[in-house]
Amino acid sequence: WDFDSPFGRGLSATAAPFLDLFPKASGG
Repeated sequence: WDFDSPFGRGLSATAAPFLDLFPKASGG
């Protein structure tokens, strides 16, 4: 996941539930 890209930032809101299940994906 490249959250530095405009697409990544836009996707972050949609991916929130996914990142909540996989905190490592968000760097947490």
